[in-house]
Amino acid sequence: MKILQKLLTSLHFHSALLLKSLAIFSVVSLVSLGLSSCAKLVDPFEEYEEIFQIGPEWGRKPVTEETLEKMPPAFQRQAKATGKIALQRSKAGATAFYIGEFRGKHLMATNHHVTQVFEKCFLFGYLDPPELPCTVEFPLFPDKTPIKRKSKDSDASKDEKDKEEENLTYPNVAKVKTLFGEWSEIDFAIFEIYIENDALKSYLRDHAITLQPIRDIKRGTPLQTMGFGFHQNEDRVLKYASDSDCKVFSKSNDYRSIELSTEMVKYSVWSFVHGCDSSSGDSGSAILDAETGDFLGILTAGALPKPKRIMDRLFIDHLYNTSDERMWDMLSFATPVRRIYSHLKKVSNDTKVDAETKLSSISDEELFKKEFQEIRIDSANILQQWLEAERQSTP
Repeated sequence: MKILQKLLTSLHFHSALLLKSLAIFSVVSLVSLGLSSCAKLVDPFEEYEEIFQIGPEWGRKPVTEETLEKMPPAFQRQAKATGKIALQRSKAGATAFYIGEFRGKHLMATNHHVTQVFEKCFLFGYLDPPELPCTVEFPLFPDKTPIKRKSKDSDASKDEKDKEEENLTYPNVAKVKTLFGEWSEIDFAIFEIYIENDALKSYLRDHAITLQPIRDIKRGTPLQTMGFGFHQNEDRVLKYASDSDCKVFSKSNDYRSIELSTEMVKYSVWSFVHGCDSSSGDSGSAILDAETGDFLGILTAGALPKPKRIMDRLFIDHLYNTSDERMWDMLSFATPVRRIYSHLKKVSNDTKVDAETKLSSISDEELFKKEFQEIRIDSANILQQWLEAERQSTP
């Protein structure tokens, strides 16, 4: 009963959160789900607003089939690997990206804080058959024609529209299955998706984003990122950051532990500063080197509120040209790939601690303990072998 009560409470809270477009920002807010940096001090002489834009233009543009034709292969790969995680294909959601198939399991990566908000998505993935309430939609997959399933008994309380939707399957949609691991220090999580469509499996295998090669983060590196942020995006389509301010602002290899918090969680995340425009729903987006296509990190947080002059060209150029420390209070953050890789390599060798850590949040139900213990040990083994495969793939 404790588990059921927790699930119902979680479902009520998160449903309300999504219906409000996830707009739960505090002093310095996580761009997707309301996480805030406690280190920020508001200057009484500045005028602050809920501003998402960095620089004089909003640099997010839709990713379309026409866009893809004009873009380099690395851009196309990222767009096709990027999916929206949501409760049953709802508009509101967060971003995740496909990282490959291993031992028959299709793996996605996103932020740790995203899995916290979508906690209910991972509770019943181990059941046979699995009960999977959440989806990952890949908007660039060419076939989106819904397929009607065989009729099955439906909840009598649902209206006809809901029943019809329940009996449809979409070729470009996978289902969230099992959480393999989540690590607050790097705001990173890996989870498995269940894919019915063989064509989608093949499509994703060809466009997986890998961590290799492990790169240092250099100041001024132009960046490429895309996600489903809500700002100026009512339909929550996939949009990419395109303006000249989407680059590394912090000094080369300057990684700092930024404290982030909400009413639900508080933890510190290794970060570097960038100037890519982002908003609620972009969390979990991969950040690539725009010139080489190399994976550089994962988008995590953005300062909110921002001073109005953050949209002024002269002020933005001043922050960058002088390496002004105020950038750590005003711009956006991402976890660097080197920190992600080193942390995963370390925790992958400690299956017992990883399993017990996860179990500590599931009360004392013996059935759940047993099932999750098996999942966590298997997940840690896969993580070890995946990291080894990533290491061997380095040129």
